[in-house]
Amino acid sequence: MKIKTNTLFSKLIIRFILITIISITLLGILMLYNFNNYLFQQKEEEIIAYSQRLSAFILRALEERNLAIVRNMLEILARINNGQVWLINSQGILTLAYPADNNKIPVRYFRYREVLSGEVVSQRINLEYFEEPMLLIGLPLDNASDIIEFGLLIFTPVSGIRKIVNQVIRLVAFSSLLAVLMSILVAYNWSRALSNPLKDISSFALILSSGNFGQTINIEEKGGIKELQDLAKSINQMSLTLQKTITDLTEEKNKLKYVLTGMEEGVLAINQEQKIILINFSASSLFDSQENELTGKKLSEAINDKQIIEMFKKVLSSQLIYSEELSLENEGIITRLLVHLTPIKIDDKLWAVVALFQDITERWRFEQLQREFVTNVSHDLKTPLSSIKGAAEVLLDEIVDTPQKEKKYLKMIYEESIRLEKLVREILTLEGIHNGSRQLWQKEKIDVKKLLENVTMIFNSIIDHQQKVITIVKEFPAENIYVRANRERLKQVLLNLLDNAYKFSSDQGIVKIGCSTEGSRVKFWVQDKGIGIPAGELENIWERFYKIDKVRSSAGKGSGLGLSIVKQLVETQGGSVFVESKLQLGSVFGFYLDIAKK
Repeated sequence: MKIKTNTLFSKLIIRFILITIISITLLGILMLYNFNNYLFQQKEEEIIAYSQRLSAFILRALEERNLAIVRNMLEILARINNGQVWLINSQGILTLAYPADNNKIPVRYFRYREVLSGEVVSQRINLEYFEEPMLLIGLPLDNASDIIEFGLLIFTPVSGIRKIVNQVIRLVAFSSLLAVLMSILVAYNWSRALSNPLKDISSFALILSSGNFGQTINIEEKGGIKELQDLAKSINQMSLTLQKTITDLTEEKNKLKYVLTGMEEGVLAINQEQKIILINFSASSLFDSQENELTGKKLSEAINDKQIIEMFKKVLSSQLIYSEELSLENEGIITRLLVHLTPIKIDDKLWAVVALFQDITERWRFEQLQREFVTNVSHDLKTPLSSIKGAAEVLLDEIVDTPQKEKKYLKMIYEESIRLEKLVREILTLEGIHNGSRQLWQKEKIDVKKLLENVTMIFNSIIDHQQKVITIVKEFPAENIYVRANRERLKQVLLNLLDNAYKFSSDQGIVKIGCSTEGSRVKFWVQDKGIGIPAGELENIWERFYKIDKVRSSAGKGSGLGLSIVKQLVETQGGSVFVESKLQLGSVFGFYLDIAKK
């Protein structure tokens, strides 16, 4: 929350000044009221005092019927008060007055009955008959009898009192103004002492809100407000505590992030609303997405695999640990996963479900290959053995009646024996590569063009008597190229690649064999125009016993070991293999070797 210190500062000053002004004004009004009453009371007491002293002379003169003395006394009393004096009888009728020209003023406006009843009356009047406001003092003229026959109405102008009151008002106004100025100064200093620390605290709060924890604010103790100092200390403690807490949380978060990022296994967690709350890179890669793209989404929106969604729903409902194997296919590549789901509970309440996706593709494929190997080897052994056994039984039973038929069965036995020998030789070759016998293979400098000519001639002689006819085309550079490798092993690699191309080429097809230089390496290749290989199979084509299609493999009578032998023999020579293929357009198998130094 942003504190507007300037506004707060102004409000504090204005409120303090208003309170001061109102207080001083009320106090001044009260003082003026009391002072005004005091002046009138003093004036009343003064008039009553000397009027009572003269009233005895006036009463005696009235008893003696000496009106001249009465008039003189009224004049004296009027002059003393600088006003007027009236004499009324017991009926309230004005008898005498000074000045005499005011005897036409009606007596009913005044409290004459109270005076004639024996009371002293004080009344402030402001009538049109008088030029200015008057103070009326009514005195009864008491005699020995119980009946009051006369009363005095003494009118005194209050202008004198007004002047005194006005002077006092000016004095009070000046004092009030001085007090207001002093209060403004005090309020300003006090407000500054309050607003400056608040402004610093406000700025510091904005710094904290931006995430810059660990900093502190200092409020000066000298002249400072203790409560604000305590507030600053509390905020400093909160800042340091937040810094430590955030640091600890960041460390724990980074630890979890590094652990999850470094895991080969995929980790995915959802809450009870089936929203993804945690996913690592390995898991997001399985679903061909980024981590930040999936976090917060519903599981059904982020993942299209219904089997995985059902597994999560099953664990959410049962709240039990569950494991299952499944396969994911992406762009023709199959990934085998072992999914282990665990419910996470907090205070015996289900909070989330965490799934661990373990990639068991290699193990699964190896198990598949093992099963296929047993099947393939059993089939490859069984077929020639059955042929040999059948041909031998025919010969032993002497069913054959001509030398030509006998020769046919003997040839069958011979060809199947060669197949068995080749299968055993391939298995022994792989075994020899793995048990270290390759270290005994001597390398020499080999002329690549002569090697390819020799290999082509050998392979032509091999397929010369086969029913399927193909043409081998050689593509060599003009200059001589040399590599350092084991000659026999290199021949074996090229013959295996030619044999593989021959198997999957149609009758009257063309197979190309060639080489070229690319930088410091020599590129060897064998190209066919066969049926090609699916893109999803290229990754596994070099694995032992791997066959792309059971129908094609059976037709080619291969064991699935040839390309695996090629890869391992090339790697023993310090090279690397490659394959390029398109369905129905053919394939290119090849390898790279370093050019031999002169």
